[in-house]
Amino acid sequence: MRRSREVYRKKSNENWNAGELCLERSHVNAAGNRLYYSLYHAAVFWADRLGFCDGRKPPKHPGVEGILRNKYTDDPTAFQTFIDLMNLRVQADYKPSLLEKENFTDDALLAKVKALRESLLET
Repeated sequence: MRRSREVYRKKSNENWNAGELCLERSHVNAAGNRLYYSLYHAAVFWADRLGFCDGRKPPKHPGVEGILRNKYTDDPTAFQTFIDLMNLRVQADYKPSLLEKENFTDDALLAKVKALRESLLET
């Protein structure tokens, strides 16, 4: 495994742990950001492992969206899960509104993100 690829697994794990801590402490907007980047880094790890990108220069966010939409076939809802979480991150970072814990529990989004992330990080 290339060293650069393993960095994305570690970043995904670190961001996931930070996101969970943020949720536990009701830092919901920070959680939205960290959980999104956890999934983004997991997708880069997966795409690099299968040769869809070069992990030394990861794709920008639209590139990751496209890779999940067109290449990840294990779960047909994966792309929508990524988009739903990305929309929460955009709201958390750029919109004049606050996220709430329900944003992650409605429609079981957090559970879907966790399952997708774990699937992407399997070796």
